[in-house]
Amino acid sequence: MSDPSDQFDAVNPFAAPQANDLLPPPASGDEEGLPFQPFRTIWTAPRRTIRQIVRRNRYLHVIPLLCLGGVAQALERAAKRSVGDSIGPQTLFAIIVFLGPLGGLFGGWLVAMLLRVSGGWIGGRADFTRLQAAVAWSSLPKIVGLALWLPLIALLGMRAFTSVQFQVESAPTLVGVVLAMSVALLVLSIWGLVLLCNTVAEVQGFRSAWAGLGNVLLAVLLLIVPLIAIVMMAVGIGVITS
Repeated sequence: MSDPSDQFDAVNPFAAPQANDLLPPPASGDEEGLPFQPFRTIWTAPRRTIRQIVRRNRYLHVIPLLCLGGVAQALERAAKRSVGDSIGPQTLFAIIVFLGPLGGLFGGWLVAMLLRVSGGWIGGRADFTRLQAAVAWSSLPKIVGLALWLPLIALLGMRAFTSVQFQVESAPTLVGVVLAMSVALLVLSIWGLVLLCNTVAEVQGFRSAWAGLGNVLLAVLLLIVPLIAIVMMAVGIGVITS
C-alpha cells in the first residue's frame, strides 16, 4: 500500500524533488543535440523545450513563473473589471503584488489537476508535476506582457483600471499607443494559448497540439459545468421557496 504522504507530495508544488524527478542532463542539451535554452526556445519549439525541461527537472522555475503569471493575470482582470472605480491605488497595488502571486500558484495547481483528470479521459499519461510545468512555462508570453503594462500605467495612471474614458480628440497619439499595446497584449495571450496546447500535448503523449487543445477545453468544461449546475440548483431552490 502506498504511503499517503507520497500521494500528497505528488500534487504538492512545494514538495522536495524526488530522485526520479531529476535526471542527469545530456552533455549537449537533449537527445537531439540541441542547446538547453528554455526561455528562448519555448516560443518557437514548445514541445521540444518542455520535453527538455521535464527530463532535466520538472520543477525548473515553476513557482516563479506561476507567481509572475498571477501578477499579469491580476493586472489584466483589474483593468477589465475597472476595479479602480471602487478602490484606491494603494489597495490595488497590494492586491496585485500580494494576491496576484498567490492566485497564480493556486491557479496553476487547479489547472494542472483539471488537465490531469480530463486528459485521462482521452488517453493522456502525464502526472500532476509535468502538467504543472507545462502550465507554468506556457505563461511566459503573459509574463513578458508585464513589460507593456509599465508604459501603459505610466501613460494612463489609474485610468488604466477605471471606466473613465479620455477624449480621442485631445490625445490622438496616446490613443494610438494604448491601442498598439492592447493589440500586443492580445497577441501574447493568444500565443500563450498556443504554447499551452503544445506543452500539454507533449507531456500527455499526444501527437497533435489539437489534442492538447481538446484537453484544455475538457478541463474548462470540467470546471464550469459543476458551477453552472450549482447556480441552477440555487436558482431553482430560490424559486421554490419564494
